[in-house]
Amino acid sequence: MFKKDNLVKVVSMGIVGIVFLSVFFIYNKSAKNSYNEVVSLNEFIHDDKNQDEIIENNFYLSEEDNIKKTIFVEVKGEVLNPNVYKMEEGSIVYDLILMAGGITDKGSLDDINQAREIKNGECIIVRSIDDEGVLDKQDFVDSRFNETSYRHSGSDNNSFLININTASKEELKTLNGIGDVLADSIIEYREENGVFESIDDIKNVSRIGSKTFEKFRDKITV
Repeated sequence: MFKKDNLVKVVSMGIVGIVFLSVFFIYNKSAKNSYNEVVSLNEFIHDDKNQDEIIENNFYLSEEDNIKKTIFVEVKGEVLNPNVYKMEEGSIVYDLILMAGGITDKGSLDDINQAREIKNGECIIVRSIDDEGVLDKQDFVDSRFNETSYRHSGSDNNSFLININTASKEELKTLNGIGDVLADSIIEYREENGVFESIDDIKNVSRIGSKTFEKFRDKITV
């Protein structure tokens, strides 16, 4: 009986020893692998070639972060080169006029805020000095809207035409047949395709057909 008890104790101690050695071996191997990974990472970082690669990648990343969005704006009237221009977001009216070669001898900037930031799809019109006596100052003084969103139609009822290239969502919604959905669609179309070349181009916007167009065609301009 005594021998049997001793045998059980010996076997138990042997099993405990095997388990202990197994755990120790696994832990040792894991620690060694971790150490090797750290050493490999340090070697990679401190290698001159790899440092150049890391710096280069970080440079391109910062360059991408600093890339500004582009916008499309139109300038016409009394400028030397009226056209649609691709510009950096944050540009001002002065930059656009300068890009267009400046104004002509008959151009007038009295009614234009050259320091104003221009928006995508906007159309800037430089008037002639010959038109100054005819201009209705109300076109420019209403600060609730973009300066070029409204243009006097010259009709007897003193109605105003809405510039579909610059009008805000609320301005577009004043047109007959244009609600929230269509106003958003018009603005989205401008952002993706640039300015409308003519009022008929607004029919390229989804869900604006000939019938809807006829409801407001006499109230818009470009």
